[in-house]
Amino acid sequence: TALHRLRRAACLEAGHQSLECIDSPRCHPETRIAVLDDIMSWVNSETLNERILWLSGPPGAGKSSIAQTVSEKCHDESKLLSSFFFSRMDARRSDGNRLVPTIAYQLATEIPEANSIMIEQISDDISILKSTMAIQMTDLVLATLRRLETGAKKSQVSHIPYLVVIDGLDECRDSSMQFK
Repeated sequence: TALHRLRRAACLEAGHQSLECIDSPRCHPETRIAVLDDIMSWVNSETLNERILWLSGPPGAGKSSIAQTVSEKCHDESKLLSSFFFSRMDARRSDGNRLVPTIAYQLATEIPEANSIMIEQISDDISILKSTMAIQMTDLVLATLRRLETGAKKSQVSHIPYLVVIDGLDECRDSSMQFK
């Protein structure tokens, strides 16, 4: 089926709740309070002018711990749509081609109403999972979200999470994918 094809294209091991990520470091209580507060203020902002928050720093500074902590907190608050933690130590988690299918799969499984839309879109265009990242993002993820927000499904969906956390982009094995 279409959802099975999407699942095969995705990398479920890259999500914040996967077995591979569950033991990832988190921020210890009472640490990194200022940066976590800043991020959560951005997440909770009603007037979100900046759609992307880029957390940067030297290796070992704790960016992955912050990303894991934010992912868990936002998941608990029903604000997390998707998470992807790249890792150069894992061939699937370092494959940039798996990023958008993973976001799409998590969208389809996080929001039941999105599932039927996603199945329809993949069934209508069986080559979509072999298309470019930009086409997949536009035709699978964004189109599904737009249909949920504006279409007949809106009355059935009480809340659409909107946050996507991507960690370790520098660990994507194809460096050209990092710029897409």
